[in-house]
Amino acid sequence: MYLEKGLSIQKMFKFYQEWADDKEIHITATERQYRDIFNLEFNIAFHKPKKDQCDLYNAYNIATEQIKSNLQLNYDNHQNNKDVAWSLKNADKELTLNDKTVLVVCFDLQKVLITPMSEASVFYCKSKYATYNFTIYGVGNNSGF
Repeated sequence: MYLEKGLSIQKMFKFYQEWADDKEIHITATERQYRDIFNLEFNIAFHKPKKDQCDLYNAYNIATEQIKSNLQLNYDNHQNNKDVAWSLKNADKELTLNDKTVLVVCFDLQKVLITPMSEASVFYCKSKYATYNFTIYGVGNNSGF
């Protein structure tokens, strides 16, 4: 899981202190304790990867050598399938560039934007809406929708 851009452990600790004050909790964790619990007990990060990566790719890259040897056949097949998909896409792109009677489109559900977006602590405890950006791109005429 990834937390919103602009957050840090220091900000999260500040929000924790504000929450404890609001609840009139007098004995709280120190910033060091908060950091240790956050880093050791939760699988949460602040930096989201720039590109989506599949589970098999991630599992293979973080695996030990013994586990990699078990994953190798699936990983190689996956890489081959990826290469075939890219070559088919490139062939379709060439086709639509050379033959204007053919229309090739690509579509993508891009980054999910969480709204409202703010660094005010009150927003982190509230329900948010997910805004989806679905795009369609005409390969031959370079038009996006």
